[in-house]
Amino acid sequence: MDQNRCLHCGNCVPVCPAGAISKVM
Repeated sequence: MDQNRCLHCGNCVPVCPAGAISKVM
């Protein structure tokens, strides 16, 4: 698992809302 993904999503989960990731990115 990538730490970046966890931080972007806010929760270390296999699936995260695209909206959350888009906002951070």
